[in-house]
Amino acid sequence: MRISATGHFLALGLLLAHPSVGKSDLEFRYTKIIFSSDDHLVTPVSVNHTPVTWWAVDTGAPRSIIDTELAKRLELQAVEQLKASQYDADKGSTFPIVEPDDLQIGMFHAGRVACVERSIKNIRSLRTTVWNGKFEKTGLIGLDLLARYGAIINIRAGKIFFSPTGNLGMSRQGYEQIGFTYVPLAFTGGRLVVNGTISREKCAFLIDTGAPFTVLDESVRRQANIPFNKAGTLMLPFIRGAVFRVNSGTAGDFKIGDYDAKGATLCFAPFSPRPFAGIIGVDFLYYRSALIDIGGRALYLKPSTSGR
Repeated sequence: MRISATGHFLALGLLLAHPSVGKSDLEFRYTKIIFSSDDHLVTPVSVNHTPVTWWAVDTGAPRSIIDTELAKRLELQAVEQLKASQYDADKGSTFPIVEPDDLQIGMFHAGRVACVERSIKNIRSLRTTVWNGKFEKTGLIGLDLLARYGAIINIRAGKIFFSPTGNLGMSRQGYEQIGFTYVPLAFTGGRLVVNGTISREKCAFLIDTGAPFTVLDESVRRQANIPFNKAGTLMLPFIRGAVFRVNSGTAGDFKIGDYDAKGATLCFAPFSPRPFAGIIGVDFLYYRSALIDIGGRALYLKPSTSGR
């Protein structure tokens, strides 16, 4: 499935015009995001004033990553070591942490940022048809950086907004007045998590912009007795994982917070993302015009623009 990069844009003028938000409160910059050919999100980044390369945008990654080749080219020195968590595909491994002096993401200067140094060979293979220039991939923007600067991700508009103060966005009431449903977000173990239900059974899901597809564990499908079709294979986790056989089906009773997602197309695989029931990916978020307000700890969703 391909996702078109055109569509709804939540204008910043809407944000500025709202009575709960004053212009003096909004010190912000933004970066554009584009889709790779397999629906990963990427954004332009300059490291220590080097020419722009492209980094994946991944709320499913607790830490930002810089590719080993670029780190060595810039002669970045390790400041400490990081041990992979129990949820990582390479748990038990250790990786150096380096600190580029200046990380510029689109129009936003993030300054000195700690990044895990490791190979991103799977990201390097990404292609795109919406960018005609050089498309070198050298890193990954993780949840640590997004949370530090109160990011709001608008996938449908192709923008991420940042603020040094973390003070962005309208009030919940303001978003609801323009048709969004509010879903609370939580940080759990360095992950972005929402609660919901499948067939009235309570579940927790990861919000993962590094995942092109929404994938739940096969045990969830069996318990909810959801009819399925065989859909082939998929790499999970999407950036650095193993290949699993995948089924697909339509959710008959599926909620994210108070948002009714009945009829959503879901994939199922036996990948056991414990303690979570699965991953909410870009497909689900895009078709529901999602705003991921990381600083405000909120996910805002509209009714789906597709039959899925």
